[in-house]
Amino acid sequence: MMSVAEWFSGGIVRGSLDACPERKVDWLELFFDLFFVVIISQLAHGFADNPTWEGFREFVFLFASTWWVWIAGTYFNERFKFPGTANTIFTFLQMLPVAGMAIFVHHGMGSNFVPFEVCFLTSRVLLTLMWLRGGLNNPHVAPLTNRIVLWFLPALALYLIAIFISPPARYIIWVAGLLADALTPVFAHTGIKIALPKFGSGWLAERYGLFMLIVMGETLVGVIRGASEVHSVTLTTFVAAILGLAMSFGVFRIYFDFIGRRNPRKPLWWMLTWSNLHFVLVMSVVVTGVGLLLVVRLQDYWLPNDHIRALLAGSAAITLIVIALLETTMQPGEGPALHPVRSPLFKVIAGLISAAVCLWGTGITPLPLLVLLLALNYAHLLYHPGWENAEAKE
Repeated sequence: MMSVAEWFSGGIVRGSLDACPERKVDWLELFFDLFFVVIISQLAHGFADNPTWEGFREFVFLFASTWWVWIAGTYFNERFKFPGTANTIFTFLQMLPVAGMAIFVHHGMGSNFVPFEVCFLTSRVLLTLMWLRGGLNNPHVAPLTNRIVLWFLPALALYLIAIFISPPARYIIWVAGLLADALTPVFAHTGIKIALPKFGSGWLAERYGLFMLIVMGETLVGVIRGASEVHSVTLTTFVAAILGLAMSFGVFRIYFDFIGRRNPRKPLWWMLTWSNLHFVLVMSVVVTGVGLLLVVRLQDYWLPNDHIRALLAGSAAITLIVIALLETTMQPGEGPALHPVRSPLFKVIAGLISAAVCLWGTGITPLPLLVLLLALNYAHLLYHPGWENAEAKE
């Protein structure tokens, strides 16, 4: 039975890379992720109902807030381990405000702004207190955890102020808070020799990969939901749905063939770059799902649609270019052998072609657009990681 001290302890610092080489994502962490999948699904559906620049701004704003809650909780849970049932209790406490965010994310920049942001702020306050308690229970890292808490405070103050300010100033203040939060790891670690142990071997790649896999399910939801909303399903509807599923599968293959099995480089700057690139990548994958939903539920697939072209071609361009950039952040010697120039350059070229279609592809109808993007997507199968391995053996 756990003692009272164990129940109220701040957790213990997880071991070093060598001490826990087999640290894996546990079921509780995956269950925690499901709350964020609900939020992302709500955001995607809201954006699909309002596929305009205004809808896109709202989507990005709310997505950034959601992502920061996930990333902050994820990194804390890797830094500190609570004994026994305490781990379940504290994870459940983190889930409660996230569940509130899922409830109020619809119209999160409108009538539900205050309740959504109160839930967000509650989550951030809870995590800040957990960092403080972690330092109190582990004096050898307290100087670092205290600095992290101090750097969190300005962001918390900005979030609180934004709740009582009228738009558009409240959104500017809120974004400033997000930026302050995002810069905390940099400033907190600068000029201090104390460091937390390294992440467990393979943990980052697995954690982000599993979250990416769950989010990619939103692209499948987009195709299925779009087909289910068509009143009179035709052969063209089936063709559009099949192309949409192929698009989703292509994104899956590119990520997990080239990125999903590899860790970022060890220095902090590389890890932060790797993490922030994933933020953009996850967002672009969700937008791809929105675009596929809008395509499949069309009544006429042969009329040009600028909104759909911008969503699909733009998200495809961002996805390809971000994956190319992610390759440059990978730890050398891990995963498949990839050429450091050819592999990312191939994706950048395909991404630039997609961007050109997004900007100047007026007149392209939805079905030919899907075929073109699929060609750019699946062209990377011609440069499979196994080819580099074969060349290396020769």
